[in-house]
Amino acid sequence: MGGNGNPVVRRVCVRAPASIANLGAGFDVLAMAIEGFYDEVKVSISEGNGHVEVESTGFNIPSRGNLACAIAEEFLNRYKIDGIDVKIVLHKGIPPARGLGSSGASCVATLYALSRIFSINLSLSEFLELAGLCESFVAGSQHYDNVSASTLGGVVIVDRIRLGAYKIVPPVDIHVAVLMPSEKFVSKYPRKTAFARDILPKQIDLRTLVDQNSAVAKLVYALMSGNLEVLGEAVSTDFVAEPRRSTLIPLYWELKRAALENGALGFNIAGAGPSVFALCRSIEDATRVSEALRGIAERNGIETEAIVTQIAREGVRIVECS
Repeated sequence: MGGNGNPVVRRVCVRAPASIANLGAGFDVLAMAIEGFYDEVKVSISEGNGHVEVESTGFNIPSRGNLACAIAEEFLNRYKIDGIDVKIVLHKGIPPARGLGSSGASCVATLYALSRIFSINLSLSEFLELAGLCESFVAGSQHYDNVSASTLGGVVIVDRIRLGAYKIVPPVDIHVAVLMPSEKFVSKYPRKTAFARDILPKQIDLRTLVDQNSAVAKLVYALMSGNLEVLGEAVSTDFVAEPRRSTLIPLYWELKRAALENGALGFNIAGAGPSVFALCRSIEDATRVSEALRGIAERNGIETEAIVTQIAREGVRIVECS
């Protein structure tokens, strides 16, 4: 085996959480990890000729052409590791193409497992660059918000200049109601993330920039101070992505109005959509909001799933192999 990676273990199992990006105005800069949905990988190695095999289960994700395979091949090439075959068993616990960072979690879990097996201590910048490269296979361009949240947990601020991320753990509990359209709805939009990025404005005027920056600053202040009222206002504010992407989500403004009327602190689109999310003060509020949102969808013939969760304080981690 070449390079600087010497395997210290032959098998490792890793779990990475789902995430919601943007949180309103924080396009490509803010994201939060959420509990309840995880991707898990079991990576094992053996002597061989550099072959990468992926076995995928959950949500009918194909094993051939899988993102886990792409990131593993990139990892082996970049760190000049040869004479090793890699087998990856990927269990998709995060629904794909819903705006919950499914592809990012797969990339993060696989990359973390490989770095541990080969004892290659990647800096955070190196790790995010590789994980973001993996994301580009889906989105058409590199972005680091979902992969940062899945890596670190909590709420993250992406430093795109130095390629890093800063983790915030809010001092108060924040509950999250998520409404996810069915797979049937998502199938209407192949390469959904790339499409949702393409419809965004390529330029914005100075006033919009100032207003957007104000909303992001309020959001960060609210998360760090635990000011839930300001947090709700900030999460509900977006002058760039929400006006465009809301056109892809049936009943979006009716859903937003219902969430706020039923006690949500704030409401917006989960990443590129089509899922939507509401931040709430308590689990009771989040349950009431999720039921109201699901009721609207059902009355209009839209198949959805509603869940109640909260911020995942822990990011990617080693788990016991079954």
